[in-house]
Amino acid sequence: MSYVSQKSIVSKSVLGLLALAPFTETHAQQAPPVGTELPTIVVPAPAVQGATLDKRRTEPAPQSSPQPVSSTSSAPTPKSAPAAAPTVAPAAAVSASDGGTGSADGGVPQRELGTSVTVVSREDLSRQQVRHAADALRSLPGVSVNRPSGPGSLTQIRMRGAEGNHTLVLIDGVTANDSGNGEVDFSLIPVEDIERVEVIRGALSGLYGSNAIGGVINIITRKGSGPLSASIRTEVGSFGTRDVAARLGGGTERGYVSLSGQWKASEGFNVSPSGDEKDGMRLGSFAARAGGKITNDLSLDAHLRRTDRRVQNDGFGGPVVGSVGTAYDDASWQKNTLLLGGMTLKLAPAASAFSNELFYTFVSNDQRAFDGTYISNSHNLGITDVYGYRGSVRLDTPTIMARHTFSVEASQQNERFTPSGDYDDGIERKRTRTSFAGEWRGGFADTLFLTAGVRRDDNDTFRDFTTWRFAASLAPAGSALRPHASVGTGVKLPTMFEQFGSNLAYFAPNPNLKPEESLSWDAGVEVKLLGGRALFDITYFRANLTNEIRTDYSGFPYTPINLTGESRRQGVEVSLKGAVTSWLTAGISYTYTDARDPSDVVEIRRAPHTARIDATAAFADGKGTVTAAAVYNGAMTDFRFTNVSDGFGGTFPSLSGRAGLAPYWLLTLGTSYKVQPNLELYGRIENALDTKYQEQYGYNTARIAGYAGVKITFDDLLGVKK
Repeated sequence: MSYVSQKSIVSKSVLGLLALAPFTETHAQQAPPVGTELPTIVVPAPAVQGATLDKRRTEPAPQSSPQPVSSTSSAPTPKSAPAAAPTVAPAAAVSASDGGTGSADGGVPQRELGTSVTVVSREDLSRQQVRHAADALRSLPGVSVNRPSGPGSLTQIRMRGAEGNHTLVLIDGVTANDSGNGEVDFSLIPVEDIERVEVIRGALSGLYGSNAIGGVINIITRKGSGPLSASIRTEVGSFGTRDVAARLGGGTERGYVSLSGQWKASEGFNVSPSGDEKDGMRLGSFAARAGGKITNDLSLDAHLRRTDRRVQNDGFGGPVVGSVGTAYDDASWQKNTLLLGGMTLKLAPAASAFSNELFYTFVSNDQRAFDGTYISNSHNLGITDVYGYRGSVRLDTPTIMARHTFSVEASQQNERFTPSGDYDDGIERKRTRTSFAGEWRGGFADTLFLTAGVRRDDNDTFRDFTTWRFAASLAPAGSALRPHASVGTGVKLPTMFEQFGSNLAYFAPNPNLKPEESLSWDAGVEVKLLGGRALFDITYFRANLTNEIRTDYSGFPYTPINLTGESRRQGVEVSLKGAVTSWLTAGISYTYTDARDPSDVVEIRRAPHTARIDATAAFADGKGTVTAAAVYNGAMTDFRFTNVSDGFGGTFPSLSGRAGLAPYWLLTLGTSYKVQPNLELYGRIENALDTKYQEQYGYNTARIAGYAGVKITFDDLLGVKK
């Protein structure tokens, strides 16, 4: 299959926009036809924190036309609408904590961003009964999820056809990527205390440095607010699943605290295509977040999170020489302990144009595994800490109807990695990076918004890098169209495991790897439909990648190498979200991705076609909701291995070509009902179509499963309101 031309894709996109033209809003004040009652629920405009260096609250800009508001905001709800009508479902979900003009934690209104962003809110996670962050992201525009077996197995996120370790993940400002493998295992991130998830697509190394080639996922957890309150949720379900989660939190304008915890266990199912051994898991998570004002202008915030997981897994290959390698039953297991946290001291006088922050973050990922076939233990410990300064200043130039924000950041990152398994040397490896970044954001006549940034990373191990990015958004008052575009460079350093790790069964490191480099751009247009009740967006993206790191399976043990030549990624992202009626909202997204290596061969585990459809309906005056989420993953390929003799009476899997993975649909259905204001019953069915599918060749996935639970909320524990 030849590489699809940019011209062909853009032409199809333009034709699609022309087809929609009769339905677009032509003026912000356009009135509905006489006698037509339109719902008041419209698509909100969120504030996005992860797309900028400026973390200070964004003040509302003068508006020349009414801004849409979420039904969960403080805006009054007409009597004709349900008391708690739903907002947009996760496939297109967006929300903001202060009416779309900014966030108490900082951020930029999405209309001012040229960068493509999708935001999933806490309300969306709750309605969909999402239990792992990756499930909320599955098949969003530009996003693909790969989880080879059960809920406790390694879960990878790929954005715009890039690799799993090309996605940077932030949790409350902490870079959560493991220094050992460069990734974040999303099965280690429960959603119980998440406030929102920002999916920011495109190269953002000019903002964040290494890893941000495909995009950034910014996870923001809940702060305590209002009177001290608590909640507890418990559920049971298929595969012997037991799940208990609790939260306690409260706060005032002077300070806040939030504590949350979760324990989950499952007997699991057999991930091997043969045998009957169940592969279970246990997971425990605890998170704490607290902060307050030391003075009116000086505040301190701190947070800590720990997740422990143990999961049973199987070997890969098989005992029969010449057979195709698959998962097979053995006594293998893996244990992870993820610990991360940080603190920020912020000086931001209310009457000043300046804001300043001193910050410190750390992440530790302790990975232990037992290989039941080779009877060996592996242990890799990766630790990263970062400390630095971040500051912003805001200036207005009324003569040209413009406002500007200048931000700078200076930081030092220290990475440590120790492989200490049965066949490792136990030596700690270190590398350090000193970084300087600057960003300018300008808004002109509240219509044209520009962003430019540059970052310099001085490395003690590799050559130094300068990365950059530029973005533009054109949002004229009264226009239904908002063109947006961005361009930037990306870099990804080799992981510590690729350079220094080892695995007796399969893997040998390569200390001579070179960093991967990328240049990418995107351009699209956002269109308001039906008087603002719906929002359509189409974006074309294109990226190249040099020095791509790939594991070489031609010899044994396997080893990572840099490919010669240029890998290419391109595609189209489409989303449509809106309020169908006052009680029904829906969203749909579709992504076409063409990702190819330097030999023009399609990359593995990247489906060219993915899609998602969500719908949320409220009933009983908002006491109950019914949700449906359908995810489509098109046909894709994976490596195929054949078992060959190791010369000692055993076998090892050797690469023998590619295998096709069939397309599949996954349907999740859920419902909840508030029996009392503080008592909610809920249930859901996952894989409701009982689809048999594989996300990784040779591994089974879960069939149809059902879960039910109850959530109890205790408001105002101290009786403050009384």
